Amino acid sequence: MTKAREHYSYRYYRDPNRAREYDGDRYGGATGQWFHELEVESYLQMIAPRKGQRALDLGSGTGKLALPLESAGCRVLATDSSPAMLLEASRKAKESKIGIGFAVMDGHNLALPDGGWDIVVCSRVLMHVVKPERLVAELCRVSRGKVVFDFPPSSSWNLLKPFLMRLKKRGNPGTHPYKIFGVRWVKRELRRQGFRVKEVRRLLFLPYFVHRGLASPRLSSLLERLFRLLGLTRLWGAPVLILAVNSPVVGE
Repeated sequence: MTKAREHYSYRYYRDPNRAREYDGDRYGGATGQWFHELEVESYLQMIAPRKGQRALDLGSGTGKLALPLESAGCRVLATDSSPAMLLEASRKAKESKIGIGFAVMDGHNLALPDGGWDIVVCSRVLMHVVKPERLVAELCRVSRGKVVFDFPPSSSWNLLKPFLMRLKKRGNPGTHPYKIFGVRWVKRELRRQGFRVKEVRRLLFLPYFVHRGLASPRLSSLLERLFRLLGLTRLWGAPVLILAVNSPVVGE
């Protein structure tokens, strides 16, 4: 993995300064907070965590999902390839007096037992990893119950990715390249691991950076509610959150 570790996803996120600035860059301001709450609420609705369940947050970053899962009564292990990001998550957990386990691990090759967790979550990771199919396999290998993760779908504004990347970099020069995926591809990879898809949820019709430009959570909420009522989000929304359960199926 030496060569792979020179990939931007390793180099960028292990920078302590970037780790400290991550939450502000991604979720700063009223619109950022609105989107953060939407993401976390959507994950928790799909997971339906129960007290005492073991939860693994792979690619936890600064603890966006690890902290609310622990607050919901789960016993959480937060992993990430970046010690700097986990240090930020640990700081936030201490400030909130939340007890979470932390471990530096590479999502391509988790040093964890098969089927050790009731819930495995993974947010904003698949789009950045070197080998997406390997990550999906590891998510499934360590779960004895549910797997929930997100990704940017090709059936969305991501089809215009080259143009959108130029627009994003105008507002945020640190924007990274990222991978997009077909929903069918993701479902196929999950089936290969013996997991059955139970729910597919699309969060926003308009790209997040458009909402940040609008700078009005109220307006963003109204627009997204309208797009959802019109059925546009279901067809063209992003990111996609997918819930799959450990339940081997036969055939397609």
